[in-house]
Amino acid sequence: MAGLPLLSAELPPELCDDPPGNRVGPRPAGALDGPVHSPVHALQHEILAGWNGVDSADSRQDKAPGWVRLAVPVGSSIALWIVIIGFVRTLL
Repeated sequence: MAGLPLLSAELPPELCDDPPGNRVGPRPAGALDGPVHSPVHALQHEILAGWNGVDSADSRQDKAPGWVRLAVPVGSSIALWIVIIGFVRTLL
């Protein structure tokens, strides 16, 4: 079954309108091809610039350390749950 022509994915050359050299479409990049500039590449550069730099409109240049920014919401959440559980226990 390996040599059946019905399972071949290529068309015979006589059915093609254009010879293979004249086809317009995607092709592998060659060594002499230059870089392609696209909106996707522009967006990637913009995102990378935002991650690596600080926005000039950012008024909070000096932010608290990460452990403080994590500990305050977690600590206040724990305290709030203690108050809620204590309030429910007084009702029961």
